Amino acid sequence: MHQRFLSDMANQGWHRLAANAALLNWSQAHLPAAQACMQATQNLQWWRYQDTWFAGVNALDNDKLGAVANNPSLPKSLLTSLANYCESPIKPLDQGQISAIFPSYPQIDPQQSTAANRFRQEHFAAHLDGLVPLGTQRRRHLTEQHSFILGISLTEHPPAAAPIMVWPGSHQRIQQWLINTLEGMPPNQWQEVDLTYAYQTLRHQILHDTQPQALHLAKGEAYVLHRHIIHGMGHWPEDLEDGHQQGRIIAYFRPCWHSPQKWLSGA
Repeated sequence: MHQRFLSDMANQGWHRLAANAALLNWSQAHLPAAQACMQATQNLQWWRYQDTWFAGVNALDNDKLGAVANNPSLPKSLLTSLANYCESPIKPLDQGQISAIFPSYPQIDPQQSTAANRFRQEHFAAHLDGLVPLGTQRRRHLTEQHSFILGISLTEHPPAAAPIMVWPGSHQRIQQWLINTLEGMPPNQWQEVDLTYAYQTLRHQILHDTQPQALHLAKGEAYVLHRHIIHGMGHWPEDLEDGHQQGRIIAYFRPCWHSPQKWLSGA
């Protein structure tokens, strides 16, 4: 499995994990916790696009191994594989994101600009995690060095119900750009660099010459995305019914396990 994992991450930019007993057990056990955090008063600010998306960043109250309360931890074999990929020991996980999509996503969000709404409609809000818009001018700076994006499906939902969209091979182009821009600079200075224009230019090129691919997850399935891949979120078609009345709920983990130099130029 490890060699296939490394090959997939290097070549296409993601690795898919089939459902197994341990992942399905984790998924089933944590669906109620995810639904509870979606309804919690302190998390109401995470509802977006006329309540068709609960963004839920760091909303899951999990421990360092991904367990909420007395529920099971993430499978040890999975955590070990991720640690080996990062050439690191297993470290604490971040607080999980609960990303829940509902029928007819995305509706127009009046709190977003016309350009932002259009970009979400036309290009699935394609982005690179870790480049955070700062200040009144929303300039992009590298403030978060996630090692990977682990997504685990908590619900059964139609394949066309807002799958994640990935741009194959974009991780290679993004990584080379980051190397050209940051290599030789002390990592503690990386976040000082304004990457806005170069990032937007390269992203535009990727969107122009690369077709996105939809990655659907059934309940208990998972994927690991390369930390440098351009990705976004597909739409929920207006005429697509939600047979299970649960929406599409995925739990995401994005810990920082790489050393800075391996984050920049490693596998």
